[in-house]
Amino acid sequence: MLGILRKDLYDTFLIPKNILSNGFGYLFMFLFAYLLGPNYYMMMVFIMLAIPAISVMVLQAAIEQDESVRFDDVLLTYPISKKQIILTRFCGNLIGILLNMALSFLLMLGYVYGGKTTDIRDGIFIWLAGCVISLYAVAVFSVGFYLLGNKKERSCMLFLF
Repeated sequence: MLGILRKDLYDTFLIPKNILSNGFGYLFMFLFAYLLGPNYYMMMVFIMLAIPAISVMVLQAAIEQDESVRFDDVLLTYPISKKQIILTRFCGNLIGILLNMALSFLLMLGYVYGGKTTDIRDGIFIWLAGCVISLYAVAVFSVGFYLLGNKKERSCMLFLF
């Protein structure tokens, strides 16, 4: 299970095209938040919608790589059950959620203390709501990725977000 988790995290964070994609995505999000200035509603959009949408990236990048090299067929020959494979992928998603929660907490602190958008209590409430939405989004889209595959689920994800 640890090997699959390492492979999924490698696929997501260490393949050069994914590093560039993730890096530019986060940079664009923080730059866009800075350019829009201290706006309460934009704070809610970034922390409660943008971060949860990005949280699904760990699973999507891993499944995309697996489909391109047909690793799913090889994975079924491993001496572990499908339940363990899905559990491992879900653990990888939780690691991605923790990373995104840390980044959204920094963004929230920037809005609260840098932009004086709101007080810390409202900021933490919005941050926690974004964390709950992230967990919900990953749970829903995980089922979709396994049932529909990467291409169809990406279309559904774009439609829902």
